[in-house]
This record gives sequence, structure tokens and C-alpha cells, in this order.
Amino acid sequence: MRKFIKNFIDNKGVWVMFSLVLVKVGFFVMNILIIRWLTKEDYGRIYIAINYVSFFMAMVGMGNYQGVLRYNSIMKKGRKSTLIKDYAMGEGLKRQMLLNIGMLILAFVFFGSRFSILEIIAWLSIRFLGFYFLEFAKVEARSDFDNKKFVLYDVSYTLSSLILGIGLTYFFGAKGYLTSLCVSPYVLFLFKRFRFSFRRPEIDFNFKEFWHFSWVTALTTQISGWIFMLDIFMIGNMLPNTSVVDYRVASIIPFNLLFIGQIFMQTDYPKLCKEHRNIPFLKKYITNYTLVMLAFSVIIFLVSHFFSTEILGIFGKNYKDSSLFNILIFGTMSALLVRIPYGNFLAALGKSHWNLLIAIFINLFIVAGLYFVIPKYGLKGVAYFTVGTITLSGVLSMMAFFHEIKKSNTFAE
Repeated sequence: MRKFIKNFIDNKGVWVMFSLVLVKVGFFVMNILIIRWLTKEDYGRIYIAINYVSFFMAMVGMGNYQGVLRYNSIMKKGRKSTLIKDYAMGEGLKRQMLLNIGMLILAFVFFGSRFSILEIIAWLSIRFLGFYFLEFAKVEARSDFDNKKFVLYDVSYTLSSLILGIGLTYFFGAKGYLTSLCVSPYVLFLFKRFRFSFRRPEIDFNFKEFWHFSWVTALTTQISGWIFMLDIFMIGNMLPNTSVVDYRVASIIPFNLLFIGQIFMQTDYPKLCKEHRNIPFLKKYITNYTLVMLAFSVIIFLVSHFFSTEILGIFGKNYKDSSLFNILIFGTMSALLVRIPYGNFLAALGKSHWNLLIAIFINLFIVAGLYFVIPKYGLKGVAYFTVGTITLSGVLSMMAFFHEIKKSNTFAE
């Protein structure tokens, strides 16, 4: 355990932790202010649009950042890796533009009769393009094992989001908040200059494998993330906008606490990729990670159990009902222990197809299940159902991982 923590610190994990804590605390504070300043109707419309765009967020650049993260972590740094990154940046930009267009066209299918939401989505497409540059810059730094630079990019985005979000919303209301969302990702250009090429370099590298891994892993991340979005999406389509806000407020803290597991995964994922054939290393990492997350889970449960009403009270007097919050906190613990780690372990092994299959199954299950749960059991039913699907997703990922580990040991023998 002591060595596990030491390795985390040596990998600049403290920098990553600082960045993620700042992100979560900063956006948490901003969410409190936004919820207090905007009407339920305005916030509901904007959040439905944000939630829709979020469905596509993991696919930025059609996943080129996923390929750069894995292959650049494994490769020796030099001219070859630079050429690959430049090409991935240029080709990804072309694919991102097509993705933006497709997202807008699809929005008319879902929200054709709700012009106010369509207008917000059109503005958020600017933010979507900005996220392409932001994500590429961050994974480039991570795959170069430069977590300090990663933190610089992440913190600059966070601070610009907070300053612009709070300032513009205070003076201009919903329009100001929307403007801040669109502008904040582009602050990155103050710190980063991008190199890109639209021509595939003539080098010895399997680009077909690179792009296959990229889009499969990104699609998997995309579909996996829907577990935390489909509930809001279906509530927004089957219940009033105010119900979306009530559920959103109850889920802000439980889902933001997932950053605890993400600290370790963001710090150590490049190393997990590099050591993906070292089965003893992976097993030891799992043991230490699980022990750390068990300790965090106990603390989370005790604090939420005894102080849930006081915690929700910070959002305002209209949000003191802690029943949904207390249910969703179990989803937090489940995600920390099984869903977050094993999905990343499978990706590090290069077995993202398992994550994709599990994600497709879980999301189909969510859509079918919530179709019956929402009318009959309301928001509480959605909360229980979400916790169950998060747990099932993690257990299936864990089973797939140990299946691959067993298969690797068999081949080794």
C-alpha cells in the first residue's frame, strides 16, 4: 500500500489530484450559483441541451485522442511519434467537423418542435469544437508523462469557466451562462500551439489498428457515459423540466465524487498501458486500488448518511429532500470500486471491445427499463435503477477483465 501511494506521488499524481479537485469544487460552486440565479425553466432548458451535447463528447475527433493516449504512451518518443500525433490531430479535426454537423442534424430529430433547445444546442456546437482541441492537448501531455502540463491545460480551462461563468451569468443571466460555456475551452490557445498534418506519414506504423482502437475506445467511453445521461434525458422527455432540475441537484455530488477514482486512473493509465503485459503488476495494482477505494467509500457513506440534508441545503431551500441523494450515493461507491477501474484496465489491455459490448447492453437495458420505471415509480425509481445499472456494468467489466487475465496466464504457460 505504501509503495502504491509512493508511485502515485512519483507519477505527479498530486498534480492531477489538485487539478481534478479544483475542477470538481469549482464547478460545484458554480453550479450552486447558477441554480440559484437562473429560473428552473431556463436552467432546465440549458441542461437538457448540455446533456444532449454530452452524448457526443467522448467521440471528439472520432476518438483520435484515445489512440494518441495509448500508442504514444507505449512508443519511444522521437520523430515517429511526433509524425503520428501531427497526423492524428489533422485527421481528427476533419472528423470533428463532420461530427459537429451530424450532431446538429440529429438534434432536429429529437427536438424539432422545441426551438429554444435547438438554439442552445447550435451555440453549444462551438463549445463541442473547442473540446476537441482541449482533449487532444490533455492526452498529448499525459501520454508524454507530463502531468504538470496536463494540469496547466485543465486548470486554465477550469478557471476560465468559473470566471466567465459566474461573471457573465450574474450580469446577463441565461445568455451569459451560455456564452461562457462556448468561450471557455478556447482559453487553451493562450498556452498551446497545435501542430497538425492532413497527410498520412510514410512510416512503419499500423494506422488501421490505431484508428480501430481509437474509435472503438471512444465509442465505448461515449456509450458508457450514457449511463449517467440517459436518466436525465428520459426524465426530460417524460416528466416536466422541473423534475430534471430536482434529479440533477440530487445527483451533482454523488456523480462528482467519482473524481476520486478518476484521479488514480488519469495518473496511472499511461503506465497501465505500458505494463499491460505485466500481469503480476496489474493484479497488485488492483489490490491496492481496491483497498484505497474501500476506505473512501466508508467515509462517503458515513458523511452522506449523517449530513445529507445539510449538504443539499447549500443549493437552496427548495432542494432539502435528501431521499434521491441518499440512494445515488450507493452508485458512487459502486462506480469507485468496480465500474471505473475495470473499464480502464480492459482498455489498458487493448480489450476495449468488452467495454463496448457491456456498454451497449447496459444502455439498451436502461432505455427499456426506464420506459416502465419512470411512469410508475418516478424519480426514486430512476435513482434505484441507476444504482443497479452502474453496479451491473462494473461487475460485468470485472468478469471480462479476469477472463482476459486467465486467458493470458494460459497462453503464458
